[in-house]
Amino acid sequence: MISDLGFTCSCCGARRVRAKSGAIQRVRDPADRRRQVLTPTEHGRELLAFCGELAQSADAEFAADLTATESAVLTGLLDRLAARQELPTAGHDHK
Repeated sequence: MISDLGFTCSCCGARRVRAKSGAIQRVRDPADRRRQVLTPTEHGRELLAFCGELAQSADAEFAADLTATESAVLTGLLDRLAARQELPTAGHDHK
């Protein structure tokens, strides 16, 4: 699926790939020429929304056999692990 969007898996070149895909705009900071300011483009915001929809669909499919109670327990445990690593949790707004 990722390759269908024109992306490859690479940690080192991730910013470059996003910039070349038109997902982000890279502008040199006039106050500090060493710094680059990255901002999402309209295409980038659309891509993020699309990826969010894919993730929600995958999550629903993955947890389809869980009861509501089991799903709540799993979400709570994952939230705890994420919070410990200072990552967003299920209750966090990712925008």
